[in-house]
Amino acid sequence: MAGWYHVNLLPWLILVVCLIITYLAWMDAQHDAAQVLQTRFDYQVREVASDIDKRMKTYEQVMRGVDGLFAHADTVRREEFRDYIARLHLKESYPGIQSVRFVPIVPRAGKDRHIAAVRKEGLPAYTIWPDGQSDIYAPVVYAEPNDERNRQVFGYDMLSDLESPRPGDSGVGLRHMAMEQARDFGNISISGKIRLVFEIDKDRQAGFVMFLPVYKHDSPRETLADRRANIIGWICSVFRAGDLMQGLLGERTSEIDIEIYDGEEVSGKTAMYDANPLVQHLHPRFRSLQRISV
Repeated sequence: MAGWYHVNLLPWLILVVCLIITYLAWMDAQHDAAQVLQTRFDYQVREVASDIDKRMKTYEQVMRGVDGLFAHADTVRREEFRDYIARLHLKESYPGIQSVRFVPIVPRAGKDRHIAAVRKEGLPAYTIWPDGQSDIYAPVVYAEPNDERNRQVFGYDMLSDLESPRPGDSGVGLRHMAMEQARDFGNISISGKIRLVFEIDKDRQAGFVMFLPVYKHDSPRETLADRRANIIGWICSVFRAGDLMQGLLGERTSEIDIEIYDGEEVSGKTAMYDANPLVQHLHPRFRSLQRISV
């Protein structure tokens, strides 16, 4: 009986060993495949973060080029501003920028004179809005390209969102604070997540504005007092986050989901962009959180 068991058990023992070896080989193959996927995923994450950083630096240079219009002139006419922006071919070359604006500082004492002057330039309905009393205003005077969306913002006082908060903004006074920061540091500053003035219910996107201060021609700006005394306005680039990211990412979102949040908080309140909203209901195999300082 012992021999019978020995003869008949041996094939099963061999079969079990073979199965174990096959399983281990399969596990190794799965592990290698997972490593390849992880490496590919990590590379895509780094690439996307780098591309966002490079693209924002490119847009910063666009604004500095616009600032060059004001660097050697006391005034820049509407036609000069329009021609310069038209040569940039924003939609083709810089997707995501909805408009480039010039926003001058208008003191209360010069408000009526300013409105009358702009109306003579071919904008008969121009006024500064929302209506309110302030020591200074910063209305949108130039906004290019001259399309339907941008025509809605003429006269909007971009400093007003502190006293008159805009519905849909993620905080109060985000434009106002970014403009003051740009003025005081003499550099680019970006607002938090806002709802752009021209946004409507159809195809609504989160937005933000990038500001660059413009100072008087040949004026000193070494100190904080100099910069506050000699600022004449701001150049603004207005972005729709969805258009910006789609132009930047292209077809990469067919493989990975990319979400952008404003600041440290990850929530619906701070969500700027989500390439694939349905992914949040799934369980992604890989996930990465990257902080980008813009």
